[in-house]
Amino acid sequence: MKTKNLSSLLFLVTAAAVAAPDGASDKQLQIYPKNLARQNSGANLFLYNPATQSYAPTEAAAAWLDDDVATGWPAQVGQHYYMVSLPEAQLLTNFGLLAKSGAGTVNLYAGDEAAPPSSKAWTLVGRDIPLATLNGSKLGKPFSRFAKYFLIETNLSESGPLYSLYLYGEKPEVDYTLEKRSQSVDTHAVFGSYVNNQVAFNQSGLYTKARVTYSNGGAGFVDWQKLIADSPDGMVSVAPSTTEAGVAIKFDGTPAIQRISVLTDPAAKGKLDFYLVNAATATTTTGGPSVADKTPTASIVLNGSGPANSVDFAAVAAGSLLVRWTPDDGTQSLGLRQIDSFDDISLADYQLTGSPEAIAQSGGGGAADESKDMADAKDQKNVEPVAELLPSRVPFVPGGLGDPALLPSNIPTFGSNNNRPGPTPTPPPPLSP
Repeated sequence: MKTKNLSSLLFLVTAAAVAAPDGASDKQLQIYPKNLARQNSGANLFLYNPATQSYAPTEAAAAWLDDDVATGWPAQVGQHYYMVSLPEAQLLTNFGLLAKSGAGTVNLYAGDEAAPPSSKAWTLVGRDIPLATLNGSKLGKPFSRFAKYFLIETNLSESGPLYSLYLYGEKPEVDYTLEKRSQSVDTHAVFGSYVNNQVAFNQSGLYTKARVTYSNGGAGFVDWQKLIADSPDGMVSVAPSTTEAGVAIKFDGTPAIQRISVLTDPAAKGKLDFYLVNAATATTTTGGPSVADKTPTASIVLNGSGPANSVDFAAVAAGSLLVRWTPDDGTQSLGLRQIDSFDDISLADYQLTGSPEAIAQSGGGGAADESKDMADAKDQKNVEPVAELLPSRVPFVPGGLGDPALLPSNIPTFGSNNNRPGPTPTPPPPLSP
């Protein structure tokens, strides 16, 4: 009798975990901050031109600031300055990046104006950070600086595809809402030519109200959300399976998914199968959603060549995404960091806004009181990575899109050099790792 009751209890606990109601843990999920280095947050990216002593739009913006972990663009070798422009000044606390390869160091600065790199207007927040230390992680020693601009000085001897920048403040992902604009905007008039409109919004993201409802790895519901939080250092171990999924993600509604991108252990070898279904019900004895007698919508073969991979396919409207891992050796678990899903939603027609609760509770004035540096920049050498996410408070989320004041009067277009020196710019396509 006791064994039967225990089995029933375990079944109920597992079922409850799989069927965790939307919003039930949103307060707990505020530990996952929104990545502000995204065009969907209004950020833009510029490269400093020492010849003209000015900042200019760069092809890297379309890859580094979109929401797709599998689109990349290499940083230039040598000493260069990339500036992230935010729509308004806010408290910044941490930074990270994700690249396939590269060697060199990075210096980080925060400031209130788009000043030349030599200007004293910049505050040093990270010095001589090895790229290998920063890659796939965040700063081990967070900083605290109220700023509108963030300057990244790269001193690289080697450079490979760089997939994403990560810049964090106090804004939780779950306090954002995806909404249709009342009127479409010309994103090129705001960001310049370098915008990946179709991969600006991740439908399997915390801010789009998706939730990981099941995983055969990780410690529980909150830990599972690392798979869809926009962070370089979260990872869940997914065990191999045959008739059931190792991961289940529930979308908000039924988006027409047409592209899936993943970030994994770069050395992994095996196959990821993706099933887009209307519902992810737990029907197996172990509690995982069944994929028996289902045909994968798409698959990605991992060959150990890099961390970022993607697959495109004909659009499928679905309420859930199931993921199954089959390793080449039959037993090896997969270190899975990120799963992105994209439909045809464009940055021109949709925007992210803050929840009414976030605006009402902001109170105002608090961020300015925290504008002083918490750490001496002299102590930022050899920063170690950190795997823990920062706690955050409910913020005010501003409106606006980008920083048009920084853009040239003639916005360059693909296929035109716009009187700029160097080769004719071309659209940055998704770069296969």
